Amino acid sequence: MKNHLFNEFLAQRFALKAEAAGADEVDGGIMTDRRSGARYPSIGGIPRLVPAEHYAANFGLQWNTFAATQLDSVAGINFTFNTFWNNTLETARFLWQDGARGRARVPDASRELLEAGARVISFDYSSAVEANWRNNGAHGELLLFQGDIYDMPFDDGTFDFVFCYGDLQHSPDPARAFEALFSKVHPGAGCRWITT
Repeated sequence: MKNHLFNEFLAQRFALKAEAAGADEVDGGIMTDRRSGARYPSIGGIPRLVPAEHYAANFGLQWNTFAATQLDSVAGINFTFNTFWNNTLETARFLWQDGARGRARVPDASRELLEAGARVISFDYSSAVEANWRNNGAHGELLLFQGDIYDMPFDDGTFDFVFCYGDLQHSPDPARAFEALFSKVHPGAGCRWITT
């Protein structure tokens, strides 16, 4: 996790005690919720804000085992890439991608956004965030975390753009998940929801 992205997006809610850090990278440590006092590990550069065992554990197993499945760059097609760009504004200062599945199904589009200078905030309830990190971690301004769509650690109205691709139907309460994501964009911001 990039320290400056932690400071911009997570430091208001969490105190961080870094255990392994580079110049601007935090590889491990403990985050303490300033509201509740709950403590969460950051493992491999990924904050883990949910319990290790939960309803989405099988998704993590699936996407970590088959991390290259459905990747345009591996399949030699542009299906998910085109779907992303045809349903997304040209650019946004902030992009929230993969609202409930952190594998980054559209990593080619994510990578292009990252390389163009966009700051991508991405999360998943499952350990699929690890596949996302392998696909995108070395590219630009990515803040990735394992978290709960119903308890995102950001103020309402934080983002310029929200993109959620094929995820809401996997949450226990899709309507509540939609409302939670929608609350994080400011008035007049862009939103795209695609179910698969």
